[in-house]
Amino acid sequence: MGVPGAAGQPGPPPPRARSRGRRRSCRRAPRVQRGPPGPGPGRPGRGRARDRRLFDRRTPQTSRRQTAGANPMTTMVCFRSDGTSYCLPVEATRAVRTADGLVPVPGSGPDIAGVLPGGPPLTVLSALGAGGSHVIVIESRGASFGLLVDSVSGLREFADDEVRPAPTGQGLAFICGLVDSGGELILVADPEALAARL
Repeated sequence: MGVPGAAGQPGPPPPRARSRGRRRSCRRAPRVQRGPPGPGPGRPGRGRARDRRLFDRRTPQTSRRQTAGANPMTTMVCFRSDGTSYCLPVEATRAVRTADGLVPVPGSGPDIAGVLPGGPPLTVLSALGAGGSHVIVIESRGASFGLLVDSVSGLREFADDEVRPAPTGQGLAFICGLVDSGGELILVADPEALAARL
């Protein structure tokens, strides 16, 4: 019997060299969820066609958001009343309606413009101006009410450091701050102070 590996005798095949590289895993990387799950954009409800729902256009649930490396931003609803520019925190607003059908209430206070029909009827304040064709629906201090205004221009974001302290000398403190936006002075209305006039 021959000796393996001896002259004239074939020896065993050399062992395979092990690969020093890492084997590729068959697992797929987990998918990264790009946004919160939820239904897509829904169809508008069957409410009054003349109403514009502000909360349908609001993505965050609160009006304040923090951006990395920047000042906190606050979203405001901007409007005009009696020739003056105002804004309100969007989190206190619910809708914009027309003032069609506004019914005056005899014996009501000086800041009450009347009642707007609906379910339930909505008490409307005229604290920032007696005339107006639009009503901003506001919710504050556990009450819903309307504010009579001339027009609503939409939503704007302001950095917190843009909002200055409220002016002094107010008999009825409806204004809680000031914003100087490109030379235009915008008064920040206080929803709680307005609700106290009901």
